[in-house]
Amino acid sequence: TPLIQRILAEKERSRRVHLFIVGEDNEVAAFLKQNLSLSYQVAVLEYGKDVMAALEQGTPGFLIISSTLPDMDFLALLRAVRHHRNGRLVPIIILGQPEDSRERKLAALELDIDDYITKPFDIDELRYRIRNILPNPHQSTDLITGLPGWLAAEFTLSHLMTESNWTVMLVRVNHLRPYRQVYGFMAGNTALRTVAQLLEAAVSRFGKYDDFIGYLGEEDFLILTTSPEARALSMEIRHLFHNELPVFYTPPDLARKWIQVENQEPVPLMSISIGMIDAHHQSFNSPLETIEAAENALNGVAQP
Repeated sequence: TPLIQRILAEKERSRRVHLFIVGEDNEVAAFLKQNLSLSYQVAVLEYGKDVMAALEQGTPGFLIISSTLPDMDFLALLRAVRHHRNGRLVPIIILGQPEDSRERKLAALELDIDDYITKPFDIDELRYRIRNILPNPHQSTDLITGLPGWLAAEFTLSHLMTESNWTVMLVRVNHLRPYRQVYGFMAGNTALRTVAQLLEAAVSRFGKYDDFIGYLGEEDFLILTTSPEARALSMEIRHLFHNELPVFYTPPDLARKWIQVENQEPVPLMSISIGMIDAHHQSFNSPLETIEAAENALNGVAQP
């Protein structure tokens, strides 16, 4: 479905950080690539000059640079990277040798590298250091609604699924696209912001303080709640949205209960559909499976 395709696309974007391993010997480079490729797109560059060529093509997502480059001093490379328009803000970790002097480490740190790790290193520690340096996609929010997206939802839901009582609510704004066509892009954004606000109001009344509210793109919102009043929460969302309809439409459109899109059949006014799945419904193997089940519930598809 379009919803699942958007979720999978967001997951793919989140792991498409381009990470370059620079100047390591073949054995270390292969080890790093094998262990980091599950989370990042990894490429191995043999020489420092290859980094400068890569910078001409765009901004790398991350650089792991050996302190013993075969073709140039690593400090000279760092200076060149930091002076390049595409290298000023690139996260950098130096993999150093035990014999590297204190002065050279300090010189590297003065060039705004993010970390200096001396060999031998622990691969799990390196993974965590890279993750902690990169911006956290779980904390990103949608600019229109102010709500977090699927990555945060997946993180929350994976923990929630270990509990005994939870409810997933997929909230869809029906007929949002034709509304945008008639009333304009900005009006559509205002409608999305209004829905986000009324979801927060409904959760404040019938949910719990740590419930999750997210936006999955287009017309879809998500609520993850442990409240025993999930049904009341669902009814409150519909009630609040119905009360907002006069804000969205002109009086004539509101009176006839449909809008006319150019060269199309009349379209009903926006409405809310909610698909609900709870912990007692069935067992799920992944957060994505619960969203698929919630969408099936929203569409009236019988669940196994």
